[in-house]
Amino acid sequence: MPKAPHAFLINEGFHNYDQVKEFGEEVITLTQGKCSRVNATGLLRELEPKLANSLPEDWLVISGPPLVNILACALFALKHGILNLLIYASRDDSYVQRTIRF
Repeated sequence: MPKAPHAFLINEGFHNYDQVKEFGEEVITLTQGKCSRVNATGLLRELEPKLANSLPEDWLVISGPPLVNILACALFALKHGILNLLIYASRDDSYVQRTIRF
């Protein structure tokens, strides 16, 4: 499978994300470290411009607090009608790919 143009890392924490590079020509971090768990409006303002140039074939890497993941997925799905998710499976130490079409 060819790489997508981008893999968007929703929240960069202290984990090793080297495997994400296998899925995108460019890995783009949307948020880093601690981010609000309740300020949805602030997070939307932060995420919208970073996802503005996303493409339908790009990946979202699930990582970090639930709210930031929900908002990033909602923005991506509204824009493209599809979600391409990379979900870390600790048992296998790898990312599982999931695509949801709306």
